[in-house]
Amino acid sequence: MASRRWKAVGCGVALVMTACERKADVPANVTVESMATPRADSTAETVRMSWRAADGPFLLVAGDEPTDAMVVPPDSLDPIARGVPQGATLRVELLGRSGRLGTAALTPVRPFTCGWPRVRLAVRDAPSDSTRWTVALAPGTARPVALDSLERVTRADSARLVADLARLLSALPDDTISRYRGLPFAVRGAWTFSPTAGVTTVVAEVHRRVAQEATPFEERVLLLAERDSAPASRWRAVWWSRAHGTEESVEAVEPLAVLVLGTDRWPTLVAGHDNPAGAWHEFVARDSSGAWHSRWHSTPAPQCDATAR
Repeated sequence: MASRRWKAVGCGVALVMTACERKADVPANVTVESMATPRADSTAETVRMSWRAADGPFLLVAGDEPTDAMVVPPDSLDPIARGVPQGATLRVELLGRSGRLGTAALTPVRPFTCGWPRVRLAVRDAPSDSTRWTVALAPGTARPVALDSLERVTRADSARLVADLARLLSALPDDTISRYRGLPFAVRGAWTFSPTAGVTTVVAEVHRRVAQEATPFEERVLLLAERDSAPASRWRAVWWSRAHGTEESVEAVEPLAVLVLGTDRWPTLVAGHDNPAGAWHEFVARDSSGAWHSRWHSTPAPQCDATAR
């Protein structure tokens, strides 16, 4: 993830979050927790934590410029061994929150001594908004699901969804960090999509802040909630991830894209995490029972200084 950009789309609301199991293999200097809440009718389908062959040889994430990308290998920091031969030119599909944004040819550049290796992109057959691409995969690997931003709906509908998220999050159990209790949570971004017929999902970024002069603290949450199409259906939390720490160290997390991956056609949220210890990425998949699971996460990549490039 290239930056920690946040854009407010709603008012601050008083919310509480829950503590859950700790993720494996994330940087030790930040606290990152997540929870999956299966549906009541879930078959408790077991999801193996892995990158699958159908996901392609690697994941590309956007860099600081539209023509700059970082290679995120599935299980190694050596993308050359994962199908990006040095000197070769490969094609990828550019994907983002709005869907498919075209294709590009990539060529590896000189190796880096830290972080993930970089590639240079030559964008092809892409619309003018191709600068908004967030991830790229091998052609035919994924079908993107377009996300509808809260910014595009009416003010009344936006306020109603923010209020619904407030009620939902305030009902989650076990708010274990006492310093955040009773503080307002600001909704920084929210997007809706339909993972399957008759179901609407919202993915939302929210945070709350302890505004003390000496050491400000923040908690940031990425939430997935769903509701059925029935008129009386209410939103239910299905998965969330929370990070908290000082203002300088707290991990930023944002939804990069929703993709349909693999022969099972599971809708999958691609989430980007960024903290001072290194960036990492995660696949959160919705299985056939309707439960969301963290299916894969990358190895954290240390941040690079400009002098190390």
